[in-house]
Amino acid sequence: LRGAVTEAINHGLWFEGATSCEGDEWKGMSEAERQERCLSLRVMAMASPTDIASLARSLQRKGEVVAITGDSPCDLRMFLEADVSMVLQGQGDDHLRGSADVAHLGGGMSG
Repeated sequence: LRGAVTEAINHGLWFEGATSCEGDEWKGMSEAERQERCLSLRVMAMASPTDIASLARSLQRKGEVVAITGDSPCDLRMFLEADVSMVLQGQGDDHLRGSADVAHLGGGMSG
């Protein structure tokens, strides 16, 4: 979790009041706790696609637009919850790439 928070800080994704958690902590929260926490959550480590899909739904209930990147067939569940789903070049199988709203065809993504 610490390494993921460091990366969020280094990429300008961390702000005063930002929070982090692991997937097991998210699973243990009530729906009301998730709704309260989702807007400040910047890092969710050790999270399953189901955890991330749940976070996406919480954010959408708050009126947020959710974009998700994925790289494996198990990420399809997250893609179904996202407003925008993306696959990077060379990642994911044909089914995942075919399900994505955006397929990034060149280079990488950097901020």
